Amino acid sequence: MQEEGVVSLWIGQADSSDALDAYMQTGYSDDGDFIPSPFAKDFGIRYYDEDFREAQHYEKPSRSVRELLRGYSYDDVVIPKFVQLLGESFPEEVNAVVMLYNFKHDGNVQANTGGAVKLRYMGAITLG
Repeated sequence: MQEEGVVSLWIGQADSSDALDAYMQTGYSDDGDFIPSPFAKDFGIRYYDEDFREAQHYEKPSRSVRELLRGYSYDDVVIPKFVQLLGESFPEEVNAVVMLYNFKHDGNVQANTGGAVKLRYMGAITLG
């Protein structure tokens, strides 16, 4: 759900950058109705602001929280807070990261398990 100053994080594996882009792609029907992304559907998210989403596929997988989150918006705040929450390393090799800003995932769906993109919700931090 929308919540000012909160950042939610998902990590996992994507077959390619194109696969991650397709997984995050929203659309509109011919009638103008919003069509949520496969990501939103998988995680039970009704709506998030596309302007406050960052997603990245990495050619070289890593477990380093610092390395994988470097370059994201507010990384000077986000990295130390996620390191405090999760530790220095993710539990497995990661080549896909998704962050939603001003959004707190309710956590009802923790992971998706199939397809070209497999993600797991890791938690949320506040920017303040």
